[in-house]
Amino acid sequence: MWELTAQALERIAPENCRQGMQGRPKALCSKSEASSFAKVTSSGQQSTRIREEMHVFETLHHTALVYERAVTYPHLPFNSPINYSDLSHLYESLNTSAPDPFWLRYPGLLLWVLLVGCAVSVKREERSYFMMFLAKVGIFTEQRWWFESQSAILKFIEVQRLARSS
Repeated sequence: MWELTAQALERIAPENCRQGMQGRPKALCSKSEASSFAKVTSSGQQSTRIREEMHVFETLHHTALVYERAVTYPHLPFNSPINYSDLSHLYESLNTSAPDPFWLRYPGLLLWVLLVGCAVSVKREERSYFMMFLAKVGIFTEQRWWFESQSAILKFIEVQRLARSS
């Protein structure tokens, strides 16, 4: 994913990308719609599972919004104040969904979420949470995934550099 982003950013000329912030969706569904998803089922256990999945979805959604703003024209820096609302939602939803087994099945997505969270939270109080979580993930990464994780982190740094320079 980041490889494709980096390649696209290298080729994009600002005059070729005139899409502004106006056309970008802020949310895929409203908070009231999201909370009603959990009420649809009659089983308490199933309802709890849906609520847990919604926190994972919210985490991915807010991460994607921030990432999209950073890599599409006009580029917004990851740590732009416009992203602070999404950072707060990202912090809350990740904190709630952290024990979810989803993150064990998809460690690359968790790494992406944490890297975006670290990039957005520069000089913010949420920074320590994202850095601590990223350090934990790094410490407990299986040896066979170490080089892939390192490569992904370096590629994310390259994406940040390219987004800043384009």
